Amino acid sequence: MESALIPYLSLILIGLIFIWRPTFLSSVNLPIWALLLIKALLLFTITSILGWPYDIQGYFDHSKLIWQGDVPMKDFNSPYSIGFEYLMSFISFNYHSPLFMGLFLLLFEALAYLIILRNNLLTKSEIVGLAFNPLFIHFSIFDIQDEFIILFFFAWYAYLLTHNCKLIYWTLVSILFIFFTKVLSILFIAPLFYKNHKRGFLTLFTIVGIYFILYLSGFRIFSFEFEKKDGGSDLIWDIYSAGNILWIMKGLGIIFKPIYGMLLTVSILVLVNLYLAFNRFRDNFNYLEYYIIGLLLNTLTMLIFYKMTFPYNYLILLFVYTVAQKLSIFQGRIISKRLFAIYTLIISINHQSEYLILKYGMVQTPLYFIFYLIQIMIVIFNVYLFLQVFRRISSSKLG
Repeated sequence: MESALIPYLSLILIGLIFIWRPTFLSSVNLPIWALLLIKALLLFTITSILGWPYDIQGYFDHSKLIWQGDVPMKDFNSPYSIGFEYLMSFISFNYHSPLFMGLFLLLFEALAYLIILRNNLLTKSEIVGLAFNPLFIHFSIFDIQDEFIILFFFAWYAYLLTHNCKLIYWTLVSILFIFFTKVLSILFIAPLFYKNHKRGFLTLFTIVGIYFILYLSGFRIFSFEFEKKDGGSDLIWDIYSAGNILWIMKGLGIIFKPIYGMLLTVSILVLVNLYLAFNRFRDNFNYLEYYIIGLLLNTLTMLIFYKMTFPYNYLILLFVYTVAQKLSIFQGRIISKRLFAIYTLIISINHQSEYLILKYGMVQTPLYFIFYLIQIMIVIFNVYLFLQVFRRISSSKLG
């Protein structure tokens, strides 16, 4: 059997179970350590059979270069920040495989769950349902991704906002240092608009200044190239991932320069956050609610407009959306559990579907036309979700 079909069929099976019985894990109350242990065993088993996936193998190759004394962005190209490269290098422990790297990413996922649980934002059964959702299984076991570090920071930042802790600023420093060159970092800059964070703005400009100095010193900060072990490189800037407006337009022969797509995304993100900032002076203002809703709107904006929104970026949407459902502003779910389970299954196999269609030369077949229509449906669904969240902000008092 084609190795790519094993995760594909597995995710379809898990997704169909969630569609059939969206609450089938609602009575399971696993402790976080047991959840982590089960996922670690799954990770070890799957990687022993299929090997390590492309992305984490690339992170691992870069970590080996760092352990040899190379400096990221100077001795080799990376689309990520220097802080991210050194963090991934550290958690690799200079081991002969990405095993520790994969285990630490699972640990970040478990810590995110633990913090959310301690903050009473989700129950144990809701966390179990999230952890074994096909999307989370895909990108924690079959195609291991670093977005779980972002989920950890989201959970930690939400906890600090709840307790009004002074560690907020140091957390912001860490986030920006690790994810500065990823567009996703803007998700965490958003809270600066919601509160008069003078130190937060100072932190942001300091980080920008540091990276500007590095750029002038010859560091290739904005190369957007992922240098591979064989000396080749992937130019991330040229990639169009399915499921967003720009990918759909590309299919119609309408192609923008990458910088224009980036400017479009950032412009809409700025408008969204300015609107949230304008409404921050409402009565009974609750910073945690605004932070969660802001992340939800920012994530949806990126998924709709940014051409490099990959399926693993939906991990953030699903995590934040699940937490947001507990807020009083929603007063019930926006979308039924079964419909959202269908949506999640489609997203979890979307990238694999595109890969298989291209690999087997089915671009000129009716199957690709169906795939193209599904991408339009994904965008429509994301726009609908965005408008529903935006409507609740416009018509409700938070707090």
